Amino acid sequence: MSQDEKPSSFTVEGYRLLATDSIPDNSYIELARILISGDRKEVRNPIDHRIPNANEIDHRFRNASRSGTIGSLRYALMSLPGSEDTHPVHTKGIMSLTRSINSLTNYSTSLEGYLSPGEERSDIDLVFLSGIGGFDVSELLVSDLSKHLSTGGILFGEACSSDNGETGQTVEFKDSFKQLTDSLNRQFEPVSSDNPILHSMVPFGTAPDGVNGSGAIVSSGDIIYSDNDYGCLWEGKQNHSRTMIRDAIEMGMNIAVYASEPR
Repeated sequence: MSQDEKPSSFTVEGYRLLATDSIPDNSYIELARILISGDRKEVRNPIDHRIPNANEIDHRFRNASRSGTIGSLRYALMSLPGSEDTHPVHTKGIMSLTRSINSLTNYSTSLEGYLSPGEERSDIDLVFLSGIGGFDVSELLVSDLSKHLSTGGILFGEACSSDNGETGQTVEFKDSFKQLTDSLNRQFEPVSSDNPILHSMVPFGTAPDGVNGSGAIVSSGDIIYSDNDYGCLWEGKQNHSRTMIRDAIEMGMNIAVYASEPR
């Protein structure tokens, strides 16, 4: 500014609305996503906000402004190639958990979408890996998750048993998950009463029961595995008591807060 120029007395700020088929490279605030079907149907609000269909407004990845936030968490669901298309299975449950955390606590959570092996994201705090049948434990998957864990990220794995009846597919998922954790060189111990996962927000003496009663929940510190099928309880999918659903949601809050803490 030259000596003859007067200093500015105001600042002009602006914005522009942009419809795009990819995430912008510069700073942005996402308003909504819409999957256009091409059949000229009108765009409308979703019937189920957790799983919008084509031509329905998708607000799942929009961050809401909040005051008094004491912590934030970004998480993603891992999509896995396998013998059957059963990964991930708890999308609606995780969406319900997200709304519960954002409305009932001073923590802010956001679902960043789905990840596939080879799709690295350094800003993810918690990766959910859930399914029914087995999945392929590839070198690329092991490498990606190893990098995620080395930067302080957390992995939560859970077998879904609510839809598989007597097929035994839950065992297949558990076997694949064990193969994965063996490749990551992790040793697990049962979650005891003094484990921070049980006290990070809502205090528990033991992990609450899940769909099939008292299932196993074990941890290596940065990897948590559950047989309790909390994901289906978060969704309210099964005919279980309100108390059981609430306990599962509070346990989910604990896992989220635990994942948001620095390591």
